[in-house]
Amino acid sequence: MRFNIAHGSVVGSHHHRSMKNNQDAYRYIDKGVIQVGVVCDGCGSCPYSEIGANYGASYLTTQLMKYREALLDSGDFKLADLVTVVRSHMIADLALHKLNSSEFTQSYLFTIVGFLRIRDKICIFNEGDGYFEINGEPTMVDENNQPGYIAYNVLGRVGKMQIQTFDVAKVKNFIVAT
Repeated sequence: MRFNIAHGSVVGSHHHRSMKNNQDAYRYIDKGVIQVGVVCDGCGSCPYSEIGANYGASYLTTQLMKYREALLDSGDFKLADLVTVVRSHMIADLALHKLNSSEFTQSYLFTIVGFLRIRDKICIFNEGDGYFEINGEPTMVDENNQPGYIAYNVLGRVGKMQIQTFDVAKVKNFIVAT
C-alpha cells in the first residue's frame, strides 16, 4: 500500500510581521515499496534555523533512502533500528558542522517529525516537539516550548528520538507535522 502525500507550510504571524524567514522544511522520497518523509521546524528565536531545518529534512530522507537496497534484501529488518543508526550518523555529522560554524546554535536547532514505510511496516519518529496522527488518533509532543533539538546531543545535552512502528494494513491514514 502506498500513501498519498500532501504538504504545506505557513509562516507564523510573528515571523511575517518581523519579516523573518519561514523556518519549516519538508522532504519526501517515494521509491515504490519505500516511502520516507521528514518535516523539520527551526527554532523561532534563532535567526538562521531554516538552515538546520533544511539540512535535517534533506539528510534524514537521503540517508534513510540510501539503505533501501539492503533493507529490501533483508528478510528480517527493523525500521526503528535503521532510524536509530541514521540518527547517530546525523549527530556525528552535526558535530562536524559545529566545528566549522561559529554560529552553530543560531543555525542548527530544529525539531524532527517523520515517517519511513517499507513494504508492510511504517514507523513514525520524532525528536523535539511536534504532532502525528494515526487513523485519526492524535499525539501531540509538547515539550513546554523547550524542545529537545537533536543538535543538543552535540552540545552535551543528550536527547532521544521517539520511534513507533505499525503494520501498514492497520494504518488507513496518518499525519506528521511540526
